[in-house]
Amino acid sequence: MSSGTHRQYECRIARELERRLHPPVFPQGCPRGIPHDRFVVRDQDRLLAGLGVVVYAPVMENPLLAGADLRVLVGEHDVADASRALIGEMLRHAEASGAVGIASVEFYGGSHPAGVAWRSVGAQASRGATLFRVPIVRILEALEPIDARLRRQREVGITCRPLSEADPEEVALVYQTGFGVHRTEAVKRLTADDEARFLYNFSQVALLGGRVIGFILLRRGERSDTTVVDSVTVLPEHRGSPADMLLMLGAARAVRDWCTTVEYLAGEHHASTVKFARRTQADAIDTRYRYSVLRDDGE
Repeated sequence: MSSGTHRQYECRIARELERRLHPPVFPQGCPRGIPHDRFVVRDQDRLLAGLGVVVYAPVMENPLLAGADLRVLVGEHDVADASRALIGEMLRHAEASGAVGIASVEFYGGSHPAGVAWRSVGAQASRGATLFRVPIVRILEALEPIDARLRRQREVGITCRPLSEADPEEVALVYQTGFGVHRTEAVKRLTADDEARFLYNFSQVALLGGRVIGFILLRRGERSDTTVVDSVTVLPEHRGSPADMLLMLGAARAVRDWCTTVEYLAGEHHASTVKFARRTQADAIDTRYRYSVLRDDGE
C-alpha cells in the first residue's frame, strides 16, 4: 500500500527465523496455546516496520471478533501506512477463520503507540476502562481492618500464599476456568520460566480448605516503585466472597517492602473493582480503550 510518503509495505505471516528474532509479547489476558498467527510488516528496504498476532478464539466479549495485537515500529509519519498493511493482512486471515473482524486484546490510552496505530486506520474505539493508581498504604488501611474483623468473627477461612508455593495444577484449573485455555497450556503459562511477565514470588493464590480457589497475578510497572495487577481470577462458585479482596490485600502485603504504588484497570463491567477504587480513594489516571476493525474497514 502506498500513501503520500510513497512508501511500500509488505505484510505476511512471520517466518520461523523472524518469529525467533522478533517474538511479539502476548497481550494481557490473551491465553497462550490457542490457534494464532504472527505477522511481520517490512518496508521496501526490508527493514522491520511492525509486528502483529491474531488469536483465533473467542477471547473478546464479542465471539465473532478475533483478538489482535500489533506493534508498529516505524516513525510517526509512516504509522498509518504500516498499520493499514498490517491490519489489512490480519483482517483477511481472521475472516478466513470465520471472524467478522479483529479487535485489540489490550486496552490502550490515547497516546499509546498501539492506540495511535489502531486509530490511524479508522478503528472503532469501545469498551472503555479506567486505569487506577493507589498507594499501598491506602490498600492496607482500607482492607486490614476488614480482614481482622472477618478473622475475629471466623466468617472466612480463606488464606493467601505466594503463587510460587502453590500447586501448578490447581492454579491451572482456576486459570482454565477463567480464560478458557486448555489446562496443559495453562500450566505452561503459569510456570516460573515466564518470570519476565509475572512476579511469581509476589503474586498470590487464595486457598480455602487447602484448595486453590483464585489468584492475583502481578507484574512490574514502568516505574520501579510500582506493581501492576495483571488479572484477578476466582472460581465462579466463590465470586462475591471476600476472596478477591483478600487477594488484593495479600498482594499489597507481599510487595510493600519495595513497592509504594499499585496500578490496575477496571472496565465498565467490573463493578467490584470500581467499588474497591472508591474504598481506597484510588486516583483515576487514564482512560483506555479497545479497538476493532470490521470487514472492509481500513482497506
